[in-house]
Amino acid sequence: MKAILTSIFILLITFSCKTVKPPVTIDNLNIEIKESIIVTADLIWESDLNKSNIEDYEFGFIYQKNAEEENINYFTLNNNLENVTANVDNDLNMYYSFDDFTVFDYVIPISIRGYVITDKEKVIYTKDVKTYKIYELAFASNSTLAKRIIDEVGLNIDFAESFNLEFLIDNNNRGFKVKASFNEYNENHIYGIIYKYNASKVEQDNFNFNVNDYYIVYESELDAFLEVSFNEVSEASYFYDITFRSFVYNKDSKSFTFIDRPITTSLYDLALLDDSAFGEYVVSKVVVIDELFINTDVLGEYEVGSHSEGVNVVMEYDYLTVRLIITVKEGYRFSNDISFEDIEILRVDDDIRVDNFTMEVTGVLIIIEYDDYGWGPPM
Repeated sequence: MKAILTSIFILLITFSCKTVKPPVTIDNLNIEIKESIIVTADLIWESDLNKSNIEDYEFGFIYQKNAEEENINYFTLNNNLENVTANVDNDLNMYYSFDDFTVFDYVIPISIRGYVITDKEKVIYTKDVKTYKIYELAFASNSTLAKRIIDEVGLNIDFAESFNLEFLIDNNNRGFKVKASFNEYNENHIYGIIYKYNASKVEQDNFNFNVNDYYIVYESELDAFLEVSFNEVSEASYFYDITFRSFVYNKDSKSFTFIDRPITTSLYDLALLDDSAFGEYVVSKVVVIDELFINTDVLGEYEVGSHSEGVNVVMEYDYLTVRLIITVKEGYRFSNDISFEDIEILRVDDDIRVDNFTMEVTGVLIIIEYDDYGWGPPM
């Protein structure tokens, strides 16, 4: 009898722990720019019966502009985020067309999550939250709307010498602050700063909304200046280059005005000009590389042998160009003043120094290219 009761108990536990499949799941969340800006998601139905009861379900998308976090626990219906009711197409997948985005909305990140409310009041969400920039997506589309978006942003950018960016070491919060001031303050303006970590040299020189992976902060109401704080910066990030540019968006003219030149700096660069205890600590933690040597073809052709301390070197080739990708290890950074004369590249097998090369330099990355000296078919 005891054995029978035990078996029944185990069966009850097994039954109670069995995972119940939801009637529908959501996958492949995506934004496309066609005749309109459309967010779509695939609905995967558990059975035909669930499909036939489609009128019992509510479909929608939660979204937030320039979200501070993409945590799935934050992107839920009870967090007072914006949401829209989606339509269902002939294939029983969901979609929604946005028609109220402004030109400014095109350049800020928009985070989206799909949801379905079942007939039993249960909410089913997409597994993740996805973030898009409409302006960035427009370059991958051939639609008339995409071309108009590119023009509305790119052709409406001006520059102002009167804007100012100030950088201050924050000793108390072990980081730094960036303050942007502007020559006027208007209720029809939006004031912002865009920035990117470890931008390439080309991106640093031409920094605006055309680069990928930038961050943006902005305010509509501003009395004196716009401030961004970088607190508790990790030691590994002391030497990371960050490129900044401030701007004003005019809601009436739908145009942007940027500070006349972008500024690239790092916590280490700022610490060099600061005599606070934290500034001195930052400087003590970073080793600056101002010379570089790389020996190639040591054991075989197209192989890197020895090289300077504090770097990793990857060699690529295609029988047209040799490329050396040099990254710093933690605690190191390249000098801002490193030049061609400071770099020695030696082909050890035939004792030839490579003198004719191009290079792109940031604080954490150097890319060197020169004519391929090998022979053979293309890769």
